[in-house]
Amino acid sequence: MDLFKGVGLLTERWVKGKLKVIASELGIPYSGKFSKYVLIDKFHYHLIEYLYGVPHPDLAKYDSPSRALNFVNLIKDLDKDKKSPLYIYMHYHTSGNAFSKRVIEKVKAEAEAIDTSASLLAEKIMGQLLLQLEIVLKEFDGDYLIVMATPESSLDKESNKKIYFHEAIHVLLNENDLHFDKGWYYNEGLVTYFQAEHLVKGEMDMAEKIRLLRGMLEGQDPKYFEYAHVWDAEFNKYSGKPKIEVIKMMLQAHG
Repeated sequence: MDLFKGVGLLTERWVKGKLKVIASELGIPYSGKFSKYVLIDKFHYHLIEYLYGVPHPDLAKYDSPSRALNFVNLIKDLDKDKKSPLYIYMHYHTSGNAFSKRVIEKVKAEAEAIDTSASLLAEKIMGQLLLQLEIVLKEFDGDYLIVMATPESSLDKESNKKIYFHEAIHVLLNENDLHFDKGWYYNEGLVTYFQAEHLVKGEMDMAEKIRLLRGMLEGQDPKYFEYAHVWDAEFNKYSGKPKIEVIKMMLQAHG
């Protein structure tokens, strides 16, 4: 399936063009692999996020002793209540992530080690998940790949395009070693800053663009926008320096 076929506020050409602009602004290399993506169905996408450890309040009870050891319990709970918020999230919520190949390999290794013999349903779902993970691994062309939940409506598609742009910026920065291992929200804030710069049209300052972007991205973690404002303040504070130098200064302080 082509994410960009049929419906479009954002186009693939537009996204790639903006990535080139960001790369040029920062003076870093750009190549097409920065925007490569693969789509898999929503449920298996969220199972990958589950095993990866993506935070979610309804998944917290599966964190101990580990999500892998609680995989069968998760499948049983989902099967018991198909009207629960968690079931709806796992089956109908659209999302995406810029995964490294190392992470997907780790998730696959963990999945292969899970004992699902206590549940025929869990065993069946695990077999499907392992097939999906194989598909994802074959799509890598470099260290990172954008993995997204397959859109099921025009609304999903428009949401996924915004997610895709966000994740493509992550890959561009990650591939150029502009990534915070300690201050994780600095990554999200920086990407959100560039999203605001390019998604929000009109002549206005970045603080206003970030505020307007928040209204466009309902459900996004508020800290993404909080840290986008942090970046805006830093770029203004060092307005005489290229942004790449400010980012490297922040990496030294918070990386």
